[in-house]
Amino acid sequence: MTNVIPLLLSLAYGKRATDLHIVPNDIPRARVGGQIIALGKKKFSKAEIELFLAEHIPNLMEKEFPHEVDFSLEWQEPVAFRTRVHLFQASGDWRLSFRLLPTQVPSPHDLGLAPVLLQLIKEQSGLILFTGPTGSGKTTSLASLIQQVNQTYPIRIITLEDPIEYHYPAGVSMIEQREIGVDTTNYSQGIYASLRQDPDVIVVGELRELDAMEAALRAAEAGKLVLATMHASRALQAITRYIGSFPDGRHNWIRSQLANVLLAVINQRLIPSSEKENPVLVQEVLVGNPAVRNLIRSNQISQITSVMETGHADGMQTMEIAVQSATQSGKLSREVSDWHIRSGVGWR
Repeated sequence: MTNVIPLLLSLAYGKRATDLHIVPNDIPRARVGGQIIALGKKKFSKAEIELFLAEHIPNLMEKEFPHEVDFSLEWQEPVAFRTRVHLFQASGDWRLSFRLLPTQVPSPHDLGLAPVLLQLIKEQSGLILFTGPTGSGKTTSLASLIQQVNQTYPIRIITLEDPIEYHYPAGVSMIEQREIGVDTTNYSQGIYASLRQDPDVIVVGELRELDAMEAALRAAEAGKLVLATMHASRALQAITRYIGSFPDGRHNWIRSQLANVLLAVINQRLIPSSEKENPVLVQEVLVGNPAVRNLIRSNQISQITSVMETGHADGMQTMEIAVQSATQSGKLSREVSDWHIRSGVGWR
């Protein structure tokens, strides 16, 4: 039996798919332009999935093997590309979800990142958060900035990832990529350990646990530039979630610490474009200027929205302003823009 998954991945890659999903007794499906489409007509069998697993995870049938696992794979034929793989069980059968990664790290210009980010990555210390739902391109935006730094500044960068998705080509920076569960125990341990490894920049794949959130703050306070992702539906929610993750008795401390180190919160979405091929990246931008820092310290976070609405000079914009700007530039159709603004779907 031939392993056809590499061929399917190449087909999905050729269609500019972002994801490929394979389940037993069903047609493979891919996400193209934000929509799920069938990829071919042949149903996948359990045997074909098990063949793939036997080649890449030979210890799958061991008693203690988890029910879900993430790893990455690199393919050379028929074309070269990388994938992040999520293996999981449903109804007792193994299923596969692949995230297709670009062969090269895209530039900030190609992605359409907010221009203020190119200024913020020049800072020697502080915290930059990338937020948004799964599949909104947070990891790619982060990788794009890291590669920009790599091409520009002779510094040392430590990344903590689960799993490692992008490999960075040689540049003027020195980059050490560490994988959670392989090179270090967890994010908080990795952050504290990295402080003994002479970093200038620490990249954290995801902040979701209190220990990692506190470690990121302490690293930024120690004079490191920390870039991290976390799940939040809006920039303000990221701040309230960060603070709310700590016990009530520590909220005053965490507000003070966050106000001291916060450089920016970027909340992003991928919205179907006018051509309905490649989604358009739209970014809500909250910059930690003096007004924002004071509002965080004084627990008046709800008032930050008004600062964002009038903070264009500092590079700030709300999600609504970002959508309107993309519409005016022709990246989004008026119908798509009006629907998103009316319904809030895509950012609430």
